[in-house]
Amino acid sequence: MPSTDAPSSDSCGIQVVIGTITSQAIDTLLVHYDTLNASERMFVDAGPSEIRRALRIAQLDLARMGARLCGVDCENLTLTSDAKGTPHFGGTVPPHLSVSHSDTALAVAVSPQRIGIDIENLCEMPAKPLTRLFSAAEQNLIIDDDSFTRAWVRKEAYAKWCGTGLRDVLAEGTYDTETHVRILALNASKQADQIHYLGLAGKGCSGATITEVEI
Repeated sequence: MPSTDAPSSDSCGIQVVIGTITSQAIDTLLVHYDTLNASERMFVDAGPSEIRRALRIAQLDLARMGARLCGVDCENLTLTSDAKGTPHFGGTVPPHLSVSHSDTALAVAVSPQRIGIDIENLCEMPAKPLTRLFSAAEQNLIIDDDSFTRAWVRKEAYAKWCGTGLRDVLAEGTYDTETHVRILALNASKQADQIHYLGLAGKGCSGATITEVEI
C-alpha cells in the first residue's frame, strides 16, 4: 500500500501506522482477543460485526507499534477507551492517540502532542448542497469526488484534533493557524482504482513518519 506522496523527512516524534486487513488476517486477529485486558476487550466488543472487532484489535496492535516507534516503553503502557468507545493510552504522561478506519483500511497516529487522523475511501460527492458541511470558500474548491474526499478527511481529522466533535466544525472554514492539516492519497491495494485518503491534523504533523504494514 505505497503512498503517492513522499512523507517529510522532518523528525517531530509523530508516528502514523497504516494497514489493510485481509480476510486471511481476521481469524488471526481474533485469537489476540484472549491477550487483551478488560478495558481493551470492552473496546473490541463494541464492534458490531466480526470484521469490526478484528479491526479494533488491529487498531490496538498498531497503537502499540506506533508507541514503540515513538520510543515509548510499552511494557507498562495500557490502552483503554472513553465513554464514546474511542481508544486512548492510560498512564501519567501517555503519548496521544488517534485512530480511524474505512472498510478494511485503518490508520493510527501516535504523538507526543494531541493529534487527529482520518482515513476514508474515495467518496462520491453528494448531489445535495454542501452548505451544512462546508463553508462557502471550501465549497468553491469542491468540484469532484477527489476534492470532496480531501475536504472531508481534512475536516474530520481537524475535528478529532480539536476534540470538539465533527458537528462543531462542519461548516467552519477557518482552521487554527498553528495546525497543519496534511492530506495523502494512498493506494489501498495493488488495484489502482482502490484509493484511500488520509487526513492528519496537529502541530508538526507535516513531519510525521508514516509506516505501512501488513496485518
